[in-house]
Amino acid sequence: MMFGVYARGHFGYFLLSTAFLVVFVFTMIGWWIQKRNAVEVFDRGLTFRRSVTTWGELTGVERDQNGALKLTKGAKDTITIPKTIHALDGLEAYIRSRSSRT
Repeated sequence: MMFGVYARGHFGYFLLSTAFLVVFVFTMIGWWIQKRNAVEVFDRGLTFRRSVTTWGELTGVERDQNGALKLTKGAKDTITIPKTIHALDGLEAYIRSRSSRT
């Protein structure tokens, strides 16, 4: 469609449609990149980015001074969930309740 409008001589419409295409492409790339930052909670554990944790592996849940949620997995391994995750307080309460059952 962009090239059809350009061929008819309406260069302004061509620039406008090209700008909308660029905005659309960047929006789709942003959604795809942010999809990795979701915390997925399952019956047997949770995943965040590339780390998979079962409820039995969690040894500690705490907030740091920045407001991020730090999950301690085993002796040394930690998972930091940033404060920008939606409903982080509810997630923290749920993780605390699940990890205390085991």
